[in-house]
Amino acid sequence: MRLNPSWTLEELAAWAGTQSFFPLWNRVCLSPHPDLWPRNKDLEDCLSLIAGSLPEEELFLLHALCLSSLALTTAPDPDIVAALQAWTSPQVIGLPLSWPELMESIWQRIPVLVANEHSGRASLIWTLVGQRSPRPSSIMPGWAETCLDAKARAAVHTAAALESPSSGAGFFFWPIIKFHQPGIHIRGSSLGLPVLLGFHTLTTHTPVPSLAATGGLHSSGGLLPPAHMEAKARAAEAANIRGLIVPITESTPSLPSIKNGPKVLSVPDLSTARSLWRLYAPGQGRALIQALQTEQSPYQLLSSLLCLSQPAVSHVEHEYRVIRSAIRSLFTSQDMPGLSQILDLLCPHIDAPQVNQALIQAVLDSIYIQDMDDVYVQSPELCLRICRLQLMRCRHQGRVTAWEAWKEWMDTHNLEEEIACSDQGEVKLIMFQAERMVQDQHNRFVFDPAILHSLGPEVQETLAGEEKRFHHRLQLGRPAVHRALGCLYGTLAQHFGFCGPDYLEQCRKYVHQAQLAFGQGQRADSRPDWLREFSYLVYAYLDAGESGKAHEALQAYLECSELEHFEPETENPFQHAAFVRFLADSGRSLPSEYIHYWTCRWDQIPNAHPWQLWAVNFGRLMPDKDQQKVCWETAVSICKAIPGETTKAMLLVPLSLLDYHGLAPKTWLEKETREAMDTIYSSLHNEHFAVILEMRTWRDILFQTRHHLPALFPFAYR
Repeated sequence: MRLNPSWTLEELAAWAGTQSFFPLWNRVCLSPHPDLWPRNKDLEDCLSLIAGSLPEEELFLLHALCLSSLALTTAPDPDIVAALQAWTSPQVIGLPLSWPELMESIWQRIPVLVANEHSGRASLIWTLVGQRSPRPSSIMPGWAETCLDAKARAAVHTAAALESPSSGAGFFFWPIIKFHQPGIHIRGSSLGLPVLLGFHTLTTHTPVPSLAATGGLHSSGGLLPPAHMEAKARAAEAANIRGLIVPITESTPSLPSIKNGPKVLSVPDLSTARSLWRLYAPGQGRALIQALQTEQSPYQLLSSLLCLSQPAVSHVEHEYRVIRSAIRSLFTSQDMPGLSQILDLLCPHIDAPQVNQALIQAVLDSIYIQDMDDVYVQSPELCLRICRLQLMRCRHQGRVTAWEAWKEWMDTHNLEEEIACSDQGEVKLIMFQAERMVQDQHNRFVFDPAILHSLGPEVQETLAGEEKRFHHRLQLGRPAVHRALGCLYGTLAQHFGFCGPDYLEQCRKYVHQAQLAFGQGQRADSRPDWLREFSYLVYAYLDAGESGKAHEALQAYLECSELEHFEPETENPFQHAAFVRFLADSGRSLPSEYIHYWTCRWDQIPNAHPWQLWAVNFGRLMPDKDQQKVCWETAVSICKAIPGETTKAMLLVPLSLLDYHGLAPKTWLEKETREAMDTIYSSLHNEHFAVILEMRTWRDILFQTRHHLPALFPFAYR
């Protein structure tokens, strides 16, 4: 962001002693910037001239202007630093910082909008936010208590807690105000959001955009509505601020409409606010799309979008409309090579957490089943690739109805035979069988112990041949991996885990076989798959009441000799789910560091499996009812956000807990319970849910859910 006005000390000194000096001084004394320093005149002379024209009480502002400008200056001239060190110090203006602490901190300048409660007017003040390690003794100047009211000070502390980096560094908040004048200068909780976004620029090493923000923060990360919106919008306009980030909540006042004013950017949550703060530039979204539309092919368009970060794409206007139009053009022109290129591009990213999965979903949603007949005429192999991608996504999302539609088309066109006849057909057939087992059985809550009898003779023969080939490689003493066998064995391990404690030995058997097929953890490319098998043992042992063995399996899965050493920043969500479930089932407590990390980041939890189960069990470990409510309501929202039917049934778990603890309105609980039951009736295995399908009232449904929880949601489904 451009820092204005950019008067230098040399220019101020030239006006010293004139009648125009004070109006100029009042305009620039609260606007520090890195270009303050004289170019052709000695610094000491400039300071002497300016100081001589100021009353004694205003000298504090000259010290503050110089120190704050120095903080913003990258690689300052050593002579300037030496002169300032001889003339002043941070302690002179009430900063609890030494000279080294001031110079070694990272600083940014952000705009903050403050309103006068009495006049109803607002103004923009500049604030420095700093970060240093170790944490400073205080995060505000010593005069903060006399210049900021209690709500404003609390807002700064909340912002620091929510944005606190894991590195051990700490923040400092330094508003550039006339601190020497008595009275409260900054009031209210609306200080929270702009300060947090200022801290966010420090943790992400990004520049401050041409934006301002206003709004409060809840300690859980929720946004609170601001006051005096119209006055603040006018103050932002007067300061040439291009956009204004404002929380949009049920109680947010109507947003102002000011001709030629800043663009009001309403955000529903903190994650969106952070993304806008990092990425926004006037017209960026439309300009980016226009640039992308000049690409020569759908492949180049999709490739460009995949290179962007997920937050960037999520704020690009109409990006999904554009990509859908591009994909549809391939079918209109019957461009099969182009469609094959798109599939080549998608496959490596299909499960990558750092890639915008909503964008990939938009591509797959642009390919319709009715397109497949035309594609089949030209390339059955291409049809097979499309169907497998569609089925994979349906399986991951628990979308039973969509799976059945694609599977029916495959069966009608006998694509399983196409699999067997394709390159590496045996391996593909085994992989497809594992995928089919998950979707036909697990995602529909069909847990049949006789699952092996459902494998057709062709699959049985293929499986026997691949097992023989793999064991021959093992006998040669070479590191051997057979990914298809590992996936099938792992799926069977899950299946017998879902079948309950009576089938613990079968679960253990297939975990062992899967880990053998994944190279016993000795191959880096297959080690994540080998590790994942330990999680199946964790859940199977927990269901069987064998907490000690579950503990050992969890240590192996997390690769932690002590569970309290498990890093809260770990990226693998399935490790988080197993960790929290084990602690909840075994009656242990969450490490305080883990609690602090996640309670500050509720708005960052992805709407994806298994985070809804993690949130349920996290809530079970919280002693405070308000925290439990946040956890279980988060689990409900994640279940509803995931498109598949499988997770809609899981809604009953957090709903039953909210009901039991009296943490939600009855009308809301009834509505959500009925919606979950509608999905179970229409899409899932009714026999499995018979005990609750017999219930007439929503209260009885939730009661039976709690009473029969391990049977209704076995293994890794709770």
